[in-house]
Amino acid sequence: MELEEIARKYALKNAVDHGGECNPGAVIGKIFAEEEFENKGEVTQKTQEICAEINEMSLEEQEEELESYEFEEKEEEEHDPIPDLENAEEYEEIVVRFAPNPNGPPHIGHARGMTINGELRDKYEGKLILRYDDTDPVTKRPLKEAYDMYAEDYEWLGYKPDEVRYSSKNFDTYIEYAEKLIEMGKAYVCQCSQEEGHKYREEGEACPHRDQSAEENMQLWKKMRAENKEETEEQEEEKEADEESEPQEDNEDKADEETEEEDQEEEKAFFEEGEATLKIKTDMQHKNPAIRDFVAFRIIDEADHPVTGDKYRVWPLLDFQGAIEDHVMGTTHIVRGKELRASTKRQKFIYDYLDWDYPHIMYWGNVKISGFDAPVSTSTLTEMMEEGELDGWDDPRAPTLRALRKRGFQPEALQNFYIEMGVSEKDIEASTETLESHNRKIVDQEAERRFFVRNPVELEISGVPEDVEPHMARHPDQDLGTRNFELDRDGEKITVLVEEEDLEDGFLRLKGLCNIEIEGETAEYREGDHTEALDKDADIVHWAPSNADEAQVHMPDGEVKEGRIEPSEYDSNEVYQFERFGFVRCEEEGIFYFTHE
Repeated sequence: MELEEIARKYALKNAVDHGGECNPGAVIGKIFAEEEFENKGEVTQKTQEICAEINEMSLEEQEEELESYEFEEKEEEEHDPIPDLENAEEYEEIVVRFAPNPNGPPHIGHARGMTINGELRDKYEGKLILRYDDTDPVTKRPLKEAYDMYAEDYEWLGYKPDEVRYSSKNFDTYIEYAEKLIEMGKAYVCQCSQEEGHKYREEGEACPHRDQSAEENMQLWKKMRAENKEETEEQEEEKEADEESEPQEDNEDKADEETEEEDQEEEKAFFEEGEATLKIKTDMQHKNPAIRDFVAFRIIDEADHPVTGDKYRVWPLLDFQGAIEDHVMGTTHIVRGKELRASTKRQKFIYDYLDWDYPHIMYWGNVKISGFDAPVSTSTLTEMMEEGELDGWDDPRAPTLRALRKRGFQPEALQNFYIEMGVSEKDIEASTETLESHNRKIVDQEAERRFFVRNPVELEISGVPEDVEPHMARHPDQDLGTRNFELDRDGEKITVLVEEEDLEDGFLRLKGLCNIEIEGETAEYREGDHTEALDKDADIVHWAPSNADEAQVHMPDGEVKEGRIEPSEYDSNEVYQFERFGFVRCEEEGIFYFTHE
């Protein structure tokens, strides 16, 4: 099938499913799911053109044309969406882990690992560990408050970890194994510059330090760990004081000693930051240069870590730290992105040297989720907050779990979103529309209905009988009672608030109240119920009494919509549906956050 025909088919389907307006992002996802097109730019452009054309059509026209297309009804296969783990029967207990860098709270991308590992724990009645990979105090410096944010958000998502670990608290363990590898001749201190080390790896050549003896490497390792220059100078001052208390020797001997001391001074008792690293020996002939001798530890002097402060001078890199942690924790299975295959290969050298069994690995492809106003990137979100572009981690424009929670998304929606996605190595392009669909199924069942009038204008209606009072259901399907409130009444005249765009001449029905006829700036009551309005093809609009309270709705793009809401009770943290507007979550009296339509 040609691109244009496929695009039109799914654009029509999407439009009809969503009340007459299609979303190009969702349509593009359907196109690639059916056919492989090499030119993504062409697909995007053509889809946007067709969606714009279809959005100009009426819903009836869309439905009529959609009937000319056939859709295969795929039988739902009975299968467990959570994958079976390899050799699970060999273990007394399955141990999985989610290991984030806490340089910010979790976002929508992290939720995949949180969900899948949580589901695996539940499926196998095993153990779930939340491990903070927090040993990078420079490029991804941990955020103190993010530790608690991860724990809170993980529990909110529906999976309480069985254990929480801080990698930064286990330095002594990493140092212990580093020294074992040095003694075994499997690790060495390299004094090459970063550029030199890269050149040797690319060319598959051993650097000049690779064949140093274990004893020499241990001495150099101690120099890497030497606390700081000031401490070394204090040691030298103590040595000088001891020498002054000794008997004076002849001038010739003293001159010889001074010469030796000058030579020793040239040989510093410590390395400066950047002068040395500890590397793990791998295979310098490996076809992938990234696998060749990799750095396990580097020196960082200015490390103000939220957990360890400046206690340590040598810091493990992620591949080394993670390898040791997984062994110590007893991790049996790891689910990670396919871009980390090189990490797996590097870590396996450590496991082979120490005669350990490497955990079973399962890879998944990349997921790109469109539809957020801010990028799915912790570092970029941090910059946006620092520059005042975001008001915090829960800003509705952000793709963090805290922002989604504030907007009214339910944890079950995120679970279903990722469980349905499954675990495969195929790259996936997803849209927030899919997530919204999952959430809509959940909140629509219980969200009470309310009226929110934007850009309100007053409308006086004459001839309204005194027995005509508001009567609206709290929910169209659930038996939750009715909403009733007093009208601003002067005899048979009432004053209501309606949206300016609804104020047109003709027959109209105020939902839950009465039919009216508008002519110019006046309105008259008309007998009949909603069926008469339907027979006349009249618009049925929401409204509010003139004494309605003011309210604000914070939108996902940062806009704040102001209006009036019907007098009723509103509970904080509850999700409501503002009719003809969308679902919202109540933050506090008069303040709401838009969830989705």
